[in-house]
Amino acid sequence: MHVLSLWLAVDASGPENGGMQVVKGSHLNPLAELVDDRIDQLNVLGARTHTDADLTAYKDAGDIVDLILQPGDVAIFHPNIIHGSPPNTSDQRRAGLTIRYSPPTAECTDPEQPVMMMRGEPDPAVPNAYRSWPSFRPGWDFQGDLDASWNDRRRIESSDPAPEYFDDTSAQTLEANRAAIEEELSNFIELLGGRSVEANRELAAAGGERVFQAGAKANKETKGGIAHGTDESQDAR
Repeated sequence: MHVLSLWLAVDASGPENGGMQVVKGSHLNPLAELVDDRIDQLNVLGARTHTDADLTAYKDAGDIVDLILQPGDVAIFHPNIIHGSPPNTSDQRRAGLTIRYSPPTAECTDPEQPVMMMRGEPDPAVPNAYRSWPSFRPGWDFQGDLDASWNDRRRIESSDPAPEYFDDTSAQTLEANRAAIEEELSNFIELLGGRSVEANRELAAAGGERVFQAGAKANKETKGGIAHGTDESQDAR
């Protein structure tokens, strides 16, 4: 498999908040097949490559390594390396951005995953539906080093399955898109059993067992999902 995965840490990530772990040296092993049989517990991926017995053996051998990342750090993954993370049961959010690079000869088999051609040209033998590069919407998108001239330079793909997505830049449409994304995210975290930090504290005070904590949504009073200088509870969505 010719693909390179990068995970950009938005928050600090480590053993305290369900940080990523890798099995050292496992990138030299053949690519493992995904097995979709994890029905005993909630799982973000819904599949596995190895059993709990395998992981116990790796742990006993001292081969499991914690990746300690600070906001802005990037972890780069070989496609064959065994990696995963335990549940985040802390009050600390662990958010990140996953980016994958692959050559045009690699096929993305999930039609819901957007694929963009960053350089070169598509392979006619590979049926990827490439998305156009996003347009820049002043006053709405993160500015960075972009300006309106980006829209004249961005790559437009004839295979884009949703070319109209960036066409309507009215405030009403942008707010509707934001609301739809937030609702999808909230539903996903509820599916994982996410609870607010305050709800988990109340459970602990009552002698209950704290459930899976997806982490607090950051706002202007928070950093990494942890409140700084405020007593307000944070929503874990």
